[in-house]
Amino acid sequence: MTDSLPVSQIAQAPSLEWETLDLGEGAKGPLVAQVTRLRVVENRNGFPGKECWLFLRQDKSGEIKYAFSNAPKEMPLEELAWASTLRWTIKQLFQEEKTYLGMDDYEIRSYPGVALAYGPGSPDHAIAL
Repeated sequence: MTDSLPVSQIAQAPSLEWETLDLGEGAKGPLVAQVTRLRVVENRNGFPGKECWLFLRQDKSGEIKYAFSNAPKEMPLEELAWASTLRWTIKQLFQEEKTYLGMDDYEIRSYPGVALAYGPGSPDHAIAL
């Protein structure tokens, strides 16, 4: 087994092949970024995790953002890049819904979390008769 590397070190590797892609329209104009991906094995508390994609995106300022993805090996880079742009939209929608439901102070990040907080059996769940 090889030693694990931090993503910041992987992102600086000269062997990475970056592609410039138009990712669509953003709030401040067109989203054009350099992107790349590579198959990695996650490091979970010092133990190997699942094999997945490490997706890297570098914007105009040079800032590199990354995400791990369980997308299939066959997924084209363009599709993975497009999917990465949906995170902001989903995050905004989720925040709006939490605010609408009066849950904006809760640290819930998934549907199961919402179901546990407000589902049957929770203290806040009541049935009007």
